[in-house]
Amino acid sequence: MKKTIGQTLKELRINLNLTQNQVCSEDLSRSALSKIESDNMNPSYQVILLVSQRLGIPYNEIVYIQNNFQLTQKERIIYDFKRLRNSTYQDAFTKLNQDISAFLKIQNDRDIKELQAVLQAISAFQQSQNFSVPTETVQFIWTRLEKQDDWQELDIYILSHIFFIFEVDTAKNIVKQLLTQIEKYRYFGLGDGLKVSVLLNMATFLKLNGRLIEADVYVSDALELAIIQHEPLMKLAAMYRQSEIMFIKGYKEKAQRQAQHVFSALILLEETNLYRNWNEEWLKIVNSDLIAKAY
Repeated sequence: MKKTIGQTLKELRINLNLTQNQVCSEDLSRSALSKIESDNMNPSYQVILLVSQRLGIPYNEIVYIQNNFQLTQKERIIYDFKRLRNSTYQDAFTKLNQDISAFLKIQNDRDIKELQAVLQAISAFQQSQNFSVPTETVQFIWTRLEKQDDWQELDIYILSHIFFIFEVDTAKNIVKQLLTQIEKYRYFGLGDGLKVSVLLNMATFLKLNGRLIEADVYVSDALELAIIQHEPLMKLAAMYRQSEIMFIKGYKEKAQRQAQHVFSALILLEETNLYRNWNEEWLKIVNSDLIAKAY
C-alpha cells in the first residue's frame, strides 16, 4: 500500500536520526512539520522540496520511496522504452506495446501516445522495409519538436528512434544535434550508451538508403564508445556493421574473418535472434557479390 507523503517524510527523518527541529527552518515551522508528518496538513510541492533539501534526499527519490520503491505505471513504461535499444528483442517489444495500450485505455497521456507511435513506426518499418508508413505515423511528433530550440530527455530518446523520417542529409544534422543534446544530459542519466545506439541507428539508416560507405565514421565512433563502456552487444553490432563496410570497400577476407568472429560471439552469448538477423544480412551481401562476379 502506498504511503502518504507525511508518513514518508517522517520515516526518512527518523531513519536519518534527525529531530523535527533539525529539519525545520525559517520557512517551515515545527508545528507545520508535525502536522504534515501526522497527515493533518497536505504539503505543497514547494514545502516538500524544502523538506527534501533539509533531509538531503532528492524529491524524485522521496516519491519513489513513498511508492514503496516502485515506479508509477507511466514511469515504468518510459523506463522500459529507454532500455529498448534493440527492437530485435521481440518479447520486450511486444510487452511494452501491450503495457502502453493498457495504460492509454485508462489515461490520455501525450508522452505515452508518442511512445506508442514510435513503436508502431518501428513495427511498420520492420514489416515493410519502407519509410513512408513509419514517417506518417510519427510526423506529428516532429511537428512538435522542430519548434523547440532544446529537447528534453524523453524527446532525445524519441528522436533517437525516428530520425529516419528525414532525408539523409537532414538526418545527419539531426543526429549531430542529438549527440550534442545527449552530452548536455550526461550527468542527468544520459551517456555513451545512448550515443552508441544513435550512431548505430544512423549507420543502419545510411545502409538502407544505399549509402553504407558514409556510415564508416558513425560505426568507428560507436565501436570506440562501446569498447570504453564495456557494452558487448553494441560492440558486436558495431563490428558487424564495420565488416559490411570493409567488404564493400574491397577488404573481403578481413571482413569475412571479422563477421565470423561476431557470429561466433553471438552464438556463445546465445543471442539467437541477433545471430539469425545479422547472418541473413551478411549472406545477402556475400551472395550479391558472387552474382556480380558471375556477370
